[in-house]
Amino acid sequence: MAIPKKTGSAIIIAKIAGTRIFDKITINVINEEVEDLYEIVINPETDYVLQGKNQQFSVFLYKNGIKQNNNITFMNITENIPIEKYSIVVDDGNHFTVHNFGMFMDSPIKIKCICDSLFKEFEIKLRGLY
Repeated sequence: MAIPKKTGSAIIIAKIAGTRIFDKITINVINEEVEDLYEIVINPETDYVLQGKNQQFSVFLYKNGIKQNNNITFMNITENIPIEKYSIVVDDGNHFTVHNFGMFMDSPIKIKCICDSLFKEFEIKLRGLY
């Protein structure tokens, strides 16, 4: 929970130098408890790996938009893809690498990324040469 140390308001004014262009906004800080927002973020957002290529993915927990150092557990929940078509290597607690040994478009690789009680499932297609 985030609780403000002090309540009140502030006016922020932005001006473009040398012009008459400006805008302003008033921000009000109130004494109200706000639930923390947690999110698992995967980068890059690319959802495929080309045949014969590797792609490393970074996975981090964010709390209120700020990256945390928590380790992520990776589970391969893929179904119906021959194991000789790909490999998944966990590089560390926040990174894994997928190698595409051969195109398989019938279904994607599925990775479940888990951190405490949060999880996010991510699909990666095994595309051809392009």
